[in-house]
Amino acid sequence: MLGALAQEPGLLADARAKDGERVAEIRGEAQDADLAVLRWAAARGLALMAMLRVSPLEQVDLDRLFARLLDDTQWAGFAQADRPR
Repeated sequence: MLGALAQEPGLLADARAKDGERVAEIRGEAQDADLAVLRWAAARGLALMAMLRVSPLEQVDLDRLFARLLDDTQWAGFAQADRPR
């Protein structure tokens, strides 16, 4: 599957467009747009690695990491509220 996508990147055009819409929504709603997109991308990467069965992490570790990504209190110290969106 990855080989086919590498040969014909146009196959992902719809998915890329949807992701672009999602990122625009995230940026529009978030207090710190960069941090919000970073958290989304991290979750997406963990999920894709798990789906492709290439993740070196156990399910319990993935669950803990996803919970941390979702926990806003874990990220409060990193937020840059004064930064323009």
